Amino acid sequence: MLTLLIMELFIKSTHIVEQSYNDVYEDIGRGRRAGMFYIMFNEGFSIGQFNQHRYLGPNYAPAKDSSVLRIALLGDSYVEGFQVFDRHHFRAILEKQLSEKLKHKVEILNFGRSGFDIGDMYAYNQTFVKEFSPDYSLFFVSNADFYPQFTDPLRLKVRVDNDSLMVEKGYPESYIQLYDKTKIFIQHSNILNMLNNDKKTIKSQGFLPLMLEKFYPFGQEEIDSSHYFFNTQIPDITKKIFESLDVCKTIVVNRDAIPLQVQKMALVENNQLLFINLTDTLNVLIENGIDPHYWKATNKHGHWNHEAHKAVGAFLAEKLSAIIENKEN
Repeated sequence: MLTLLIMELFIKSTHIVEQSYNDVYEDIGRGRRAGMFYIMFNEGFSIGQFNQHRYLGPNYAPAKDSSVLRIALLGDSYVEGFQVFDRHHFRAILEKQLSEKLKHKVEILNFGRSGFDIGDMYAYNQTFVKEFSPDYSLFFVSNADFYPQFTDPLRLKVRVDNDSLMVEKGYPESYIQLYDKTKIFIQHSNILNMLNNDKKTIKSQGFLPLMLEKFYPFGQEEIDSSHYFFNTQIPDITKKIFESLDVCKTIVVNRDAIPLQVQKMALVENNQLLFINLTDTLNVLIENGIDPHYWKATNKHGHWNHEAHKAVGAFLAEKLSAIIENKEN
């Protein structure tokens, strides 16, 4: 017990592993813990805090001054961007450069959440993001995001009811009870949260492949999720989601170096949604010898690195300033 206590205090003070970032809320299901401080070691390194409104970045309240232009970012872990400090995140770069270009106060709110697909983004937007009255909402997608999974029983779900989309907030009671019993441990003990995360990783990837890594003799070839669904028909719920998006306030962004498949681009165009493509921006980096996913300090490949965030922020500022000025004129 003494050894465990010393380990707990050591891990807690060094932030090698954090306590659970999440709690379960009535309005959004599983979400980030308000005001929680964290230190993140992954491909990159960052120190940050979830603000009082349960998202990353400046603590912009739901009430918005009419003189402010507010833009919401929705997407997966690429948008959430745990790997960099907020000042290096494309959110901050976009906010600064767009304010300068428009000569107008701009607020960029980061509602990115790891693991989100288009179904999660839509549900999050309808129940939470809209409370912040954004003038524009950017949906960052890749080809794989067009196939809602709804695998987390403690997240919001979307279903079609009488040709209308409904966001379900009901969470299975059995999962709620189990979560309530365990959260006191994973939200207060770094070791127990680490073991809980290990359990989930082993369940999804297997014990031996994780332990042996490249020496595992039965390794499977990795599947690029951007290609995985290329020959899969787009589900009806995705079509309904795109039909329901606000044409005046929604901008779809392809966040991948791989172009969106033709049928997915048709879904965007047929619903007359504004579109921004990051493919060329990311590929220009690659052509110039900069891998947007490579982290030199840790020798890992993963999410966007600092160079990619800088390029994405600057490109979005250019495109959005043109879109906004064109609308105003």
